[in-house]
Amino acid sequence: MYRTDSGFTLVEVVVAAVITFSAISIGYLAVRSAVSAVEKVTAYIVIADALPPVMDQVKRQLFENKPKGGGRYNQKITYSFDATQVKSSGNIVDTYDGAVGNYEFGFYVVFLLKTHLVIRYENGENVKTAEYIYDEIVWMLTQ
Repeated sequence: MYRTDSGFTLVEVVVAAVITFSAISIGYLAVRSAVSAVEKVTAYIVIADALPPVMDQVKRQLFENKPKGGGRYNQKITYSFDATQVKSSGNIVDTYDGAVGNYEFGFYVVFLLKTHLVIRYENGENVKTAEYIYDEIVWMLTQ
């Protein structure tokens, strides 16, 4: 009788399974790593894009004499800030307007503030924060 082997041995099947599952797990790790990197970069891009309008909101609050505060920029971005006075001027008198017979702006004080701003981005499990420290100049009328 003539006999032909037409199958795989158990060792060959196990080796093929190990190679296949290893390739699948390495591919999954590579894709997951790439997705994680994209999420991180996206978070920092969104924060950087929100920075100028958030700084405008902080400046408005500082002009309202609120040295601490925060708020929400959109559904995913919140911010908080704390400003400390570095320096202030004395009373400054603006130019006298002879046609009107009065000071145009009156008396005001200029403040230099060191502002610590924290922006927080939340998108599901992806949470990133960015901190910025910068100087801000504000002025307030005294009369």
